[in-house]
Amino acid sequence: MKEAGYTPTVDTYNTLIDGNLKEGNLNQSFELLAEMEVKGLCPDIRTYNIIIYSLCKKAKSDQAYNLLCKICERGLMPTEVTFNYVINGFCKEGKIDHGNQLFCKMLQMNLAPNVVTYNILLDGHCEKGDLQEAFRLWYEMQTVGLKPNLVSYTTMMKGLCKANMIDKAKQVFEKTKKIGLSPQHITYTILIDGLCKVGNLRQAYDLLDEMYKHELKPDVVTYTALINGFCKQGQLGVAKEILKVMVKKGVTPDCVTYDTVIDGYCRTGDCLEALNVHDEMVEKGHSPSIFTFTALIKGLCKEGKLQDGNRLLQRMQETSLAPDNVVYNTLINANCKAKNFQEALRLWDEMAQQGLFPDAYTYTILINGYCKAGYVFQGIELFEEMQDKDLLPNHITYNSLINALCKEGKVKVASYLHDEMASKGIQSDASTYNTLIDGYCRVGSLEKANALFKNMLLGGMFPNIVTYNSLILGHCKKGLLQRSSYLYNRMVQNGFVPGLLTYKALILGLCETGKLNEAKEKLEQMIQKDIIPDHLIFNMIIDKFSSVGDMKTATKLFSEMIGLGLSPNNLTYTTLIYGFHNKQKIQEACELFYTMLRQGLVPHHNIFVRLVNGYCRAGDLQGAFRLRNENEILHVVPPEVAHSAVARGVCKIGKVEEANVLLHDMLHMGLLPTIATFTTLIDKYCKAGKMDAALRLADLMMDCGLKPDVVTYNVLITGLCKEGNAQRALKLQDEMKERGLWSNVSTYRSLINGLFKEGNLFGGDKLLMEMHDRGLIPNGFIYKTMNAGSHTSENLEDCLKGALKSLNDLQRNSNHSMKVKQTARYRPLL
Repeated sequence: MKEAGYTPTVDTYNTLIDGNLKEGNLNQSFELLAEMEVKGLCPDIRTYNIIIYSLCKKAKSDQAYNLLCKICERGLMPTEVTFNYVINGFCKEGKIDHGNQLFCKMLQMNLAPNVVTYNILLDGHCEKGDLQEAFRLWYEMQTVGLKPNLVSYTTMMKGLCKANMIDKAKQVFEKTKKIGLSPQHITYTILIDGLCKVGNLRQAYDLLDEMYKHELKPDVVTYTALINGFCKQGQLGVAKEILKVMVKKGVTPDCVTYDTVIDGYCRTGDCLEALNVHDEMVEKGHSPSIFTFTALIKGLCKEGKLQDGNRLLQRMQETSLAPDNVVYNTLINANCKAKNFQEALRLWDEMAQQGLFPDAYTYTILINGYCKAGYVFQGIELFEEMQDKDLLPNHITYNSLINALCKEGKVKVASYLHDEMASKGIQSDASTYNTLIDGYCRVGSLEKANALFKNMLLGGMFPNIVTYNSLILGHCKKGLLQRSSYLYNRMVQNGFVPGLLTYKALILGLCETGKLNEAKEKLEQMIQKDIIPDHLIFNMIIDKFSSVGDMKTATKLFSEMIGLGLSPNNLTYTTLIYGFHNKQKIQEACELFYTMLRQGLVPHHNIFVRLVNGYCRAGDLQGAFRLRNENEILHVVPPEVAHSAVARGVCKIGKVEEANVLLHDMLHMGLLPTIATFTTLIDKYCKAGKMDAALRLADLMMDCGLKPDVVTYNVLITGLCKEGNAQRALKLQDEMKERGLWSNVSTYRSLINGLFKEGNLFGGDKLLMEMHDRGLIPNGFIYKTMNAGSHTSENLEDCLKGALKSLNDLQRNSNHSMKVKQTARYRPLL
């Protein structure tokens, strides 16, 4: 140009700058601007507008603003277009406040904002969700004489749809048509998308038909919005049909369309169909995006198909797409839920190899997984590591640890973490409080649980039914029924409907405090309110009525349970059988036993043994033998257990020789009697003074490969001591020690009595010291020994005599207590 003798003008440079900017050569454009100034050419407003427009398009609005200021400094007057470019740039970058300030500056320079200016600001405020300011600008533009155009109405519709104010958006849409503006396909698309997001699919589909009536062609965005709506509602069949219609109408689905359908199928648990859509997508020439793989991996993990998820990850790695943290977090989370921690940690390591670093969410997933699986220590280690890496835990992280610690009864540590949350400004939610309240209630710290409940209320947090249920159960377990009743009433006043857990807690409290009739009334109240009690509630009440001998009520509850469609379980039958057994109603107990078998339930061995004992105690040996013989067919218990039970039962009613015959019959049959069977027979022989027979049985027991337990040795030691053979008894005690068995109070009592009777005071004294060293001397014995005087050579004989008297006194008191408190199943210490 220069060679031809032409001098470049401002317009020439403007054209060159514009061309360079369109090709993305921003630096070259600034060099041309500088060259203009060097050559004495003054850039005009068009020059600057071209550059400002390009800067704003590249999200460099701050540079555009600086250039605007430079224009003003040079005495050039920016136009409305200049301001509109920069305001629009600020709004697109989310700097709406900067846009507002520039709007005010525009007014100060006596430049009148036009409809475009207002539309830009309307869009900015709508995107921010500030509809109040958007409507203020809407009315202001009309006040200054500007008439909103189709863009204005469409912008307002978009803001209203984004805020889910669909009815208002429809009103704006109808007004558009009323004032003579013809909605374009983008206007329809915005409203269709808004209607789909709130689930108004029928109206959205009607709008699609209306578009065709007005000869407006829906584009891929319109169809995708509609497909997305049906996918979100789980109507994948309709979504697939719309996809077919879309293709027939000549609209080509894009990656977003296919991803929407794939995600929809994955969310509804149909990964097979999702994979089919994926294959169709590839056949149509579309490359799966990271969203495609993420949706499929999430879907497969949701269905528990972790291996397929891992294979898809490998396929993803084979493409040019690099898995991100979301993909890895999804797989790690799924493996943690499946308790595949080894695989979760392998994926964790793989992340690092791929140049990705576990984020706060990754740590939280793994911590939560460990905590739910009961590995709290590993969870705490990760929690500390997380903080060492300056990753901030959130309330979910803390809740996971607090919940796990409370379940393990470590409420104090959980409370420390709760305090740490507060110190870090992390807000506790209802779940945090509920977990801690439940934790304190479980360990019986009701004062702290109530304090937390109070703090919850003071903090403006509303307790839910979980909160009340935990507190009610905690107070019921402690027998604090008045407080439980207060909490129950408060819960109802706050609009919560008592459920199964609430009634379970109240019934537990009433049962534990012996108020069985009130517990039964609560049960009836539940049923009247159509809250079906579960097995635990029925078993609890049946057990309590059975334990007090009220078998009539217990049986009635049993029938009521069946009437409600609940099949009694092992515990139900066991409770009733024990109840009838204790009332010596063996026939009724046996009937339940056979019913239990017919229901396919396997009774515990103890039930069979009790029934045999019941027959024997009632003198019905035929019944006991019949039950044993039936076991040959029914196989309820192993044969040796059945035969042993009969032998023991016969022995307990005094028929020792008959029991001995039964025991030897078992051995001839190749059945090994239980240790308890041998011990019962040995005990009877010892009490009858037949020590030779007892010792022969003990030898036979060991020849059979059975090792006598502490009870067996105690029986033999007591028998020998009564016979005056304390030295032989001491040898048995040494044998116990060699076998790794420890003497108990009963052993020592028998030996000391035996030695004292033989006059072996020093041997008795040695055993007393041994008891003391092992901490086995009862308090009463210690005090009475002290009263007898210190263990010196001068008063040793008196001391030991006093000790012997103390032992005998304690034995008599224990026997008396056992008779008085038999119903409470009291067992004396000596």
